[in-house]
Amino acid sequence: MELLDNGLRRLERLLEAIAGLALVVMMLVISADGGGRYLFDRPLPSVYELVELYLMIALIFLALPGLQAMRSNPAVTLLFRLFPAGLQRWLDVGFLTIALAVITLMAWKAAETAWISFAESRVINGVIDMPTGPSWVFAAVGLSVLALRLLVQLLTRLAGREPQAAVQIEH
Repeated sequence: MELLDNGLRRLERLLEAIAGLALVVMMLVISADGGGRYLFDRPLPSVYELVELYLMIALIFLALPGLQAMRSNPAVTLLFRLFPAGLQRWLDVGFLTIALAVITLMAWKAAETAWISFAESRVINGVIDMPTGPSWVFAAVGLSVLALRLLVQLLTRLAGREPQAAVQIEH
């Protein structure tokens, strides 16, 4: 289990780096577009499509597994802490089980949609035609790694241990 967890942490760091790069590119492209629009009356073509179709999708979906590893996802901890430790454990197992099922289904559908998008050469028509497949790949990869993280956390909880966060966060 520890070997899988360590490999998963490395993969999550890689995905976080790609998500960070997407954020930097997004800021630069939007700034260049704004500057071109207001200084030279020449905005960059297809900036909105680039940001919403690729960069935002990469930023969100590739960052999710790392957030779950840190257990920094939004959670209701105020009432949760009032419950006995045994009940907290089983509530966590229930949440992780439901989340794993839903995220796995989402990852499957995203991968299926990516495959279809590439096979049918689907594009968003604009000034520049942009294929939709890459954005679905970002979603499928992020959701698949998130499902693996949830599985590791679930198995850890079922073994009676508290899943360790990659970084301890004080509430």
